[in-house]
Amino acid sequence: MNTDKTNILDVIPALHEDVIINKGKEGEYTLSFPALHNKGFFGFLSRWSKTKHIELDKTGSEVIRQIDGKRNIEEIIKNMSGYFECKDNYAERIIMFISGLRAQGAIKYMIADRNIKS
Repeated sequence: MNTDKTNILDVIPALHEDVIINKGKEGEYTLSFPALHNKGFFGFLSRWSKTKHIELDKTGSEVIRQIDGKRNIEEIIKNMSGYFECKDNYAERIIMFISGLRAQGAIKYMIADRNIKS
């Protein structure tokens, strides 16, 4: 993604089509999706893991509830402000969380109904 042309707050995150959300007893989510196969040594190791599972805490699950493929990151941050009760750096924490899920292959970025290439 070319960050000097796109403001991260304008990006619309969306779950990849192949992500399955499982809801736990306490309402927390587990995301399951095909593992990315990187090149090199880590790609060699990752080919044994066909499905990746990410167990989210209450906060991560709440962020996932906000990701609908329509809201941009700025809207998600605003919606989460009451949840975080204006704790320091909550906006940065949300951006890093979403970016981390994208790096693992669970989320894609879009702007105006089109995917952003990495």
